[in-house]
Amino acid sequence: MIRSTRKITTWGAVITMAMAALATAGELRPLDLPSTRGTYTQEQRAPDSAATVYDQFRERIGRLNDQEKQEVLEAFKKEQETAESRKDWKAAAHYQTLIEIIVPP
Repeated sequence: MIRSTRKITTWGAVITMAMAALATAGELRPLDLPSTRGTYTQEQRAPDSAATVYDQFRERIGRLNDQEKQEVLEAFKKEQETAESRKDWKAAAHYQTLIEIIVPP
């Protein structure tokens, strides 16, 4: 029972992190032409949120044992195949990145 609960909790955490990267898409803003701006000012940019999500995933996947990593890997490969069959290339690329974190090329 404890192992089953742990497996469900692990899967829940991994899937939540994987989907968080898709949910953190950047805000779309209208294009501001240089000729309409007054003076040039350099904007301070926040770190790439997608990179942060992948870094967090890398940390969490490092805590799993080999069997759990293999289960997550198989699940992500199936999700990638599903995304490719739907021609959802962004999701397929996301799962490919997650797979490469688990098993570096």
